[in-house]
Amino acid sequence: MVNRNEKKEKTCQNEIREAEHFFTKIQELETFDISSIREKHVISCFMSENKEMIRGYSCRWRLKRVLETVAPEITECNRIAFLLPVLKEHRKNIQYLSDGELEKIKKVILDMSVDISFRTRAIGTLLVYTGLRSVDIAYLKLEDIDWENDTIKIIQSKTSNSLELPMEAMIGNALYSYIINERPKSEQPFVFLKNKQKDSVIGKSAVSIAVNKIMNAANIRMNHNDRRGTHIFRHKLASSMLKESIPAPVISAILGHSSPHSLDTYVNTDFVHLKECALNVEMFPIYADKEDDGS
Repeated sequence: MVNRNEKKEKTCQNEIREAEHFFTKIQELETFDISSIREKHVISCFMSENKEMIRGYSCRWRLKRVLETVAPEITECNRIAFLLPVLKEHRKNIQYLSDGELEKIKKVILDMSVDISFRTRAIGTLLVYTGLRSVDIAYLKLEDIDWENDTIKIIQSKTSNSLELPMEAMIGNALYSYIINERPKSEQPFVFLKNKQKDSVIGKSAVSIAVNKIMNAANIRMNHNDRRGTHIFRHKLASSMLKESIPAPVISAILGHSSPHSLDTYVNTDFVHLKECALNVEMFPIYADKEDDGS
């Protein structure tokens, strides 16, 4: 069994790369002894001479993880970690799915007259109705589908935690249609296979390609800069449940979150309940200046 606390190789590589960048920059400042590193050296790695930020929150976070990891062996790293600047986490505005766009997508994946493959239709159905991550869809196994009890049970790639979801009729029908009508005959345990290489499992990129085909068929997000990522389906499902006042622990359980804080990002777009927190401006009267009121 995979240790849920064990870092993924990509995460380790990103952290190592950040540390390499930091200490390379320190050496460029002609500082070659770790005990000689001062706050001005650390700040220069995050801010230019013109006081412009050149490294952000995520860079600081990865570097801090490395420093804390090696601190038991190199105690100076604790001091350097303390010198890291305090940076706020900034999230980009993301073009989330609107209700109208979602309805057009549902129409495409449910309308058998639309010219898309069974595999594309099944992938789209899973994205819309389960909120599964693209990697978990790509590596879904035949044994993960419990046809008798109408459930899907997987071990999530990101968290290594088990997740069991109800399999609604449209999900089961889409999977069954693909497996019976289009899936290559193979001994592979995975549900989704490449059409021309029957023993090759699809990757995350194939899930993204399926999304593009569905959106093209739905005639939405046709501009060059429009967001078409798979995560927007997961976000839409979460925000829809929040809108219906479904308790946060239930939503986290459905999405397979390992931390309750993972839901924070979705709460930021729960406009229905955010409006309930808004204050009436009448509580804060504005007094006119004497120069403006004609007196």
